[in-house]
Amino acid sequence: HTHMGGSWHMPTIKQIKDLNYDEKFVIKNLSADKRILEMHRERLSKILKDRKPEEIERQISDMVIRDNAFSMIMESIVKCFEFNMDASEVQKIADSLKTNEFYTSYPAETLTKIADHIIKRDLIFSELARLWDIRVSDNEVNESLNGYYKATNESIRSYLNDKEKFENVRNVIIGEKITQEMLRRFKFTLDLKKPEENK
Repeated sequence: HTHMGGSWHMPTIKQIKDLNYDEKFVIKNLSADKRILEMHRERLSKILKDRKPEEIERQISDMVIRDNAFSMIMESIVKCFEFNMDASEVQKIADSLKTNEFYTSYPAETLTKIADHIIKRDLIFSELARLWDIRVSDNEVNESLNGYYKATNESIRSYLNDKEKFENVRNVIIGEKITQEMLRRFKFTLDLKKPEENK
């Protein structure tokens, strides 16, 4: 691929040191974006519509702990890799974030940072999937879609008929499996000094 004004290459990743599975991660405080909490709550209320509100809240607080553990572990994993980033690719992702209402209020430099994170996370995930031998079969994607349909009654036909949408679901499941595996392989503990209020 060449663009006007120079050549273009896909971002690449290279492992420069071994992952340290013995590193201890201690979460001293939990941080959560209020809007992300609302998104979790909305999604869970839809999928777990027969559960009590406090059960849903417990699930949400588990998610917040996992998100925080994930961020901490990822920060450490990132240091084991070297990235060759392409500015135009980062820009392309940043531009596509702009069209998402969740991000419209963010300043341009924050979007660039988020885009950089997204690309690095995807590159790391593809390395970890290879390293830990994580795959998702078509069958698993179908089962997941059927489960979603049973829980919500929303049509899944578009996912079954559209290759790209189907692959997106596969990627989400792979991401979930990698996250689970990460939280299983790396040890983290909670040491919360005071209860955090998510105002």
